[in-house]
Amino acid sequence: MEPFAVITTSTKRLGTGRGERAAVSTLFQQVKHGCNVQFSRHLRSFVNYITDPDGFFEAHAEDPDWLVPSLVVLANGVLAAVGAWYTVQFATRGLDSAAVTTLPAIIGVVTGIAVPVVLWVVFAALFYGLSALFDGEGSFTTTLWLVGWGYGPALIAGLVSMLAVYYAGQAVPPAASFQEYPAVQRQIQTHQYVEWSRIVQLAVTLWQGVLWTYAVRHARNLDLREAAIVVALPVVASIGLTVNSLL
Repeated sequence: MEPFAVITTSTKRLGTGRGERAAVSTLFQQVKHGCNVQFSRHLRSFVNYITDPDGFFEAHAEDPDWLVPSLVVLANGVLAAVGAWYTVQFATRGLDSAAVTTLPAIIGVVTGIAVPVVLWVVFAALFYGLSALFDGEGSFTTTLWLVGWGYGPALIAGLVSMLAVYYAGQAVPPAASFQEYPAVQRQIQTHQYVEWSRIVQLAVTLWQGVLWTYAVRHARNLDLREAAIVVALPVVASIGLTVNSLL
């Protein structure tokens, strides 16, 4: 090959390599910019969720997101399931039979996951039905997704409750027989650590009531007073149950 041809070929390869690197660099910058934009958007949304729930739910009512609310509710179920599993494990750690301890653990985990999901649908249905008394307009699915966002604060209560059960379970002597299991389970569930965690639950329920008020307002096109009335009955009932468990 002629020297000139070799130089030409090498130059072309060098140019191609530089072009590829430039294209990769441009693509990287675009991806980086897109990630920064998405992060900033989600950060603003999170801040609004805490500081401006009215604006947050107004924005999400126009384009409801089903994935995040579903994951939030499911995460609450997972925390409850872990707490139930801890209760069974600590209460039955003195028993030898795996068969005896497995069934209560399975029931506790399944119940822990299922209850938040069922309550989510029940609360959404109650809000949807009660808002009809004020001629509310808007679909049930929108109400369901926006109500799901209201379970965000419950993650705090769920985590505190799970930790309370963990430390209470270590403090309570285990059952010596399966017949003693229900009594030991009650001791764990009424331990002072668990009782203290219910105070956090009260505060979280009030916070949820505020979020649900704005969620119902925008999901069903109500004014703030009407939405507060709709949400008040279920929330007050929930607070009453929590207070009763503390007495």
